[in-house]
Amino acid sequence: MSADDTGPPPPSSPVSRDLRVGELVQARYRIDAQLGQGGMGRVYRATHVGLQRPVVLKLLHPQLALDDESIARFRREALLGARIDSPHVVRVYDIEQLPDGRYLVATEFAEDGTLRSRLAVTKSLSVPAALRIALDIGRGLVAAHGAGIVHRDLKPDNVVFQGELAKIIDFGIARLQEQGAAPLTAAGIVLGTPRYMAPEQVEGKEVTPRTDLYTFGVILYEMLSGTVPHNAESTPALLCQKAFEPAPPLATRVRGLVPAPLLELVDRLLAIDPATRPASAAEVVAELEAITTALGATDPARE
Repeated sequence: MSADDTGPPPPSSPVSRDLRVGELVQARYRIDAQLGQGGMGRVYRATHVGLQRPVVLKLLHPQLALDDESIARFRREALLGARIDSPHVVRVYDIEQLPDGRYLVATEFAEDGTLRSRLAVTKSLSVPAALRIALDIGRGLVAAHGAGIVHRDLKPDNVVFQGELAKIIDFGIARLQEQGAAPLTAAGIVLGTPRYMAPEQVEGKEVTPRTDLYTFGVILYEMLSGTVPHNAESTPALLCQKAFEPAPPLATRVRGLVPAPLLELVDRLLAIDPATRPASAAEVVAELEAITTALGATDPARE
């Protein structure tokens, strides 16, 4: 089965209520707490009772349980995530259909918050801290791109922590760069989070691994400066900036001392033309490793 197979449609049975704390699901997942909800479904912290392992359960919203496109996207996130084998990407453990037709996905539980929550407190990070996180994100992208997957919605909300290890989550709108893979969205449709989208996403053009590198650059920019490169009062104005206005050089936004090679790397990642960005996530990681070594900072992967 390819990662784009949607499988059979769910049965047209009535959908059930939301899960309750203490409830046992599929005879193995005990619901511990509701963590939140998004456009596709609710998210719970749970325990695999057989393995005594904490997990995150994502349950498709009842009103989407009979919608073929929603089901396809929900399953797609799990199937694409399961293709990636990396400590820097949250692992997918299980996907299955409940008796009422809804799909349930079980993933690794990273319990130490998101990059967004950390930036909400500190606004910006020190250069060593930003480099450690960037190396983790970059290595996650190397694995994802190596599996033929472009994330398309990389942002601080989609980077979580397990201790100090950063992991990428949420492949809900990811694209499989594989011959014959069927897209779930028509050409020209804009998907992503405006403040982090690449110019080619804004214009509805083809996305490639270099699209993720642009959004990676936005995250680095924010970690080091406390702000994103483009900001506007309205979404249309922001998208126009993204498509046509070069990002202000990072050097004009940082308060502290940032090494020149790091400033230059971020600026290249934010090039409007994808062809002038670094060629691959592996190339970016190599540059980040060199900068880390030059600073005498610690890279946990090399300890």
